[in-house]
Amino acid sequence: MVFLPEKMTRVRMIAAQESVRLIVKALYEFGAIHITQSKNGVPDAPSSEFEKVSEKLVALRAIEKQLDLPEVEKATAGGLDELVHEAGKVLLAYESVVKAASEASEARSKKQQLEEKARELLPFKGFVFDSLKGT
Repeated sequence: MVFLPEKMTRVRMIAAQESVRLIVKALYEFGAIHITQSKNGVPDAPSSEFEKVSEKLVALRAIEKQLDLPEVEKATAGGLDELVHEAGKVLLAYESVVKAASEASEARSKKQQLEEKARELLPFKGFVFDSLKGT
């Protein structure tokens, strides 16, 4: 009788930190699976497909910090449909915050222009323009 090793397949698991234990347990209960933790990869680095989302989150956090918003309770993750719905709401909120920031910037620019005009007109302060009218 000859014993041969069973053919194995290497699988890399990428999961949310909260789900790792459940996934490992499910894989273990599935059958004779040898699981090792990989040292490869960069933890906490977004994949290339989420790079745009990551950039927008960084920008949103910077805007939130500037607005000095009060702390809110962290949301708990639900199903995929709920997460997609919430992501849509976050995108709408992000767009409205960006629009508000743009409008505030335009208002500041307009204010500076008006202040500059007021400084230009200071030499004429107190001058009565009615006296220039013809009779």
